[in-house]
Amino acid sequence: PRLPDCPAPTAGAGAGTVRGHIVVAGGEDAAESTLVNHVFRFTGGASWSDEQMLVPRHGIELADFGGRAWACGGATAAGYQAAVSCTSIG
Repeated sequence: PRLPDCPAPTAGAGAGTVRGHIVVAGGEDAAESTLVNHVFRFTGGASWSDEQMLVPRHGIELADFGGRAWACGGATAAGYQAAVSCTSIG
């Protein structure tokens, strides 16, 4: 089955699962001018929840470790500004 559309379009976001829920985090707009600082969480039904990322970033993948989704690297500014830190989503 097809999931409902995410609340906002994003490029370079990370996706994964946290405690059985699908999450899509970060990214940037199509013009590469603004970071998308949201975590969209799908828990079932017909909608996504929307929360703020602690450290917005794009160009990431999410890795599941210890019950959290971890984003390491990527960029913390639109375009490309490399990040060396990690942030997690619980």
